[in-house]
Amino acid sequence: MQYTIGQITEILNGKGKLSSPDSRVTRLLTDSRSLTFPEETLFFAIKTKHGNGHRYIDSLYQRGVRNFVVNSDNGFRLLAEANFIIVDD
Repeated sequence: MQYTIGQITEILNGKGKLSSPDSRVTRLLTDSRSLTFPEETLFFAIKTKHGNGHRYIDSLYQRGVRNFVVNSDNGFRLLAEANFIIVDD
């Protein structure tokens, strides 16, 4: 299935900072090492006791990812062309 980042924001009941609400998402990513189609990927920045996915946002942005689910807005808004969905956790 395909959804737009705007639709996913509504589904997740998140707060969106969306530069391109019509961006198409066809892939979900939780491990930055598994990136294949950056322009259609939504990266979930998951925090665990062993890691923090938020650390990979900058490098994924440099590799072409523009859609992210995060749990805080920790300065990521500086990435002008990115779409961020902010969720509680």
